[in-house]
Amino acid sequence: MCYYVPVPSAGPSHVQCSPLSSTSLLLRWEPPPREEINGRLTEYRIFFRPLKEWEGNRKTFFNSLAPFKAHPHVKSFITERVEILEQSTLQHEITLGGLEKYQNYSVQVAAATKVGLGLKSRSIYCRTLEDGEGNGERGDANIRRTVLVGLQRLSFSSRSP
Repeated sequence: MCYYVPVPSAGPSHVQCSPLSSTSLLLRWEPPPREEINGRLTEYRIFFRPLKEWEGNRKTFFNSLAPFKAHPHVKSFITERVEILEQSTLQHEITLGGLEKYQNYSVQVAAATKVGLGLKSRSIYCRTLEDGEGNGERGDANIRRTVLVGLQRLSFSSRSP
């Protein structure tokens, strides 16, 4: 007889973020309710990414258009390259280090069992400090990186025969 043990059916709650320095953030959270964990908790996985403004990425944006400009049916589109960073811990807090100076970050936390990753928490937003602020550099440099590339808007032209 085989029993299916689901992943956590709720994400961590009360996620809080505090800037420690110009390149580090401290995250804290509460675990999902015990009845929602569905097994033995094996880790918390933290997903975070810098929130880049359009103006700061203008050159990268226009360079990314080059392969698509030649297509005759594509009028305009917006492409976004998003790098999602990950770290893992068994604690209810973690220091994220090696971040960009004075940068906004989107952060989510998910609980996992041996079966897999559960639901993520709601996104929260936090900014690292400006140079000279804070109380030193800390953090774990062991960061997993995932790059997602997606099209946000496509406009096609169609010609009648």
